[in-house]
Amino acid sequence: YCDGSKKAQNETHCAVFVRVERDILRLRAEALVKECDAGGPNALDKCRQGAQLYLDIWEKYGKAACEKNDKDACARNDEVLYNAAKAFQAGRLIAKSIAVRKLLINPKFNLHQTALAKKAVYEIGGNYQAIAVYDEAATWYERFAAESPKDEKAAQALSDAIVLRLGLGQEDQAIKNEELFKKSFSGRAQQAAQIAFAIGAHYTDRGDWANARKRLSRSIGQIDRNATADVKIQAHAFLGRAHDKLGSRTQARSEYDKVRGAWKDPAAAVKEIEKVGAEGETEAQKLRRLGKVLEAVGEAHFFFAEEKKLAVDALTFPEYSGSGEKAEVQRFVNDKVGAWQKKKRAAIEDADKEYQKILALQPLPPPRWVIAAGARVGQMKGKFVAEFRAAPIPKEWKQNGPSPYGDLLWEEIRGAYTGALDEASQPDKNAAKAAYKTCLDLSISHQYFDTFSRGCEAWLATNYPAEYHLIDEFRGLPNRPGSGLTDRALPLGMDGAARPPAYATTR
Repeated sequence: YCDGSKKAQNETHCAVFVRVERDILRLRAEALVKECDAGGPNALDKCRQGAQLYLDIWEKYGKAACEKNDKDACARNDEVLYNAAKAFQAGRLIAKSIAVRKLLINPKFNLHQTALAKKAVYEIGGNYQAIAVYDEAATWYERFAAESPKDEKAAQALSDAIVLRLGLGQEDQAIKNEELFKKSFSGRAQQAAQIAFAIGAHYTDRGDWANARKRLSRSIGQIDRNATADVKIQAHAFLGRAHDKLGSRTQARSEYDKVRGAWKDPAAAVKEIEKVGAEGETEAQKLRRLGKVLEAVGEAHFFFAEEKKLAVDALTFPEYSGSGEKAEVQRFVNDKVGAWQKKKRAAIEDADKEYQKILALQPLPPPRWVIAAGARVGQMKGKFVAEFRAAPIPKEWKQNGPSPYGDLLWEEIRGAYTGALDEASQPDKNAAKAAYKTCLDLSISHQYFDTFSRGCEAWLATNYPAEYHLIDEFRGLPNRPGSGLTDRALPLGMDGAARPPAYATTR
């Protein structure tokens, strides 16, 4: 009826038959995808079968018609290709999903101006991001933002491209994108502030302190006006760190003081941070955000405690330059060393109180800075003990053999002297041990190991080898915490959420 010469005679009826046949196949494809949506052991196969059937429909009924720009015969083939791509994606055939989307946006088939084709540009970026081809993902996100600037996802696409460019180390392109974002999306002040912070945080994470200070100093006003509470606190902490690393302690003090001030009322601060999360955010995501803020607050408190430690370090052991006579050495120890000991112990206690503020942070102290604080207290007290026990001895005591003091040997006299020093400094050594033990215990309980915790292990193993043993083992050192805003994404769905069981089709 519709073959050969009869086709022209029955053209109207044949066109109807073709549409009916096409629609039946399409319904069958939709049914397969619905079975995929329902889950089960064969869900992936159903998605793939449905996707292939959609693609067969395109090849048989749409491809030639669309290439000829036959409006009637090409109608709704954008939906056919779009659904094929979604079904391939749900079937975890990402490469095929990308290939089909590229058919949809190919001008050769005259579908590239449809709404679904424009949407496909963004989704190709998502596909590449899902398979960790970040350079391509960024390129497609940038293209989408340029071609569809009024789309509701355009701003997010450009923001995602910036994050990906930073992760790839392509800072120049990221900064160009930031400038474009400010021009194209002037109404997105909060997002623009977050992007500005992400760029500064990127340089901070890389240890590029000059660029970190430059970018954050330039954008800190914008961040304070428009960013969310968590970003504001982290931005000031990162700027403080950059100033500190570059030797500008006065400016660092100012920035860290703002961080500390933002946490004067922890309960109120936590409430502000809880408002930040998007609807449907998981508890783990909320805790991660809060944890990053607490890291920043802990860093600020650590900075001020370190300033107290500088005062401790400035109190050096008094230098002995006398004759070495016994009476003179005793006067030196009793007067100068005694005065030094009293003053330094008071300074250590003052610094200790500042470090203890980290342990008291609410709602939960950050493990990294708690361990660092414990290590620092241990270091101060351990060094104090070592300096005290290094007090000079009379020069005549350095000889060996009989002494003029009864039947005592010079070795016994030296032993009694050093024993007295050991006894006098034992309370300080016990305090150092307690601080180092706290450091080690917290490291183990939080499963957080870094150079500070390793130092605690080493001191305990050296001074108390019967109780502690230094064991070499393979262990990741978490000493480069990121900002969170530039964390490399895991494979995700198109909306940025975890991949759902299946993808709905467009009818």
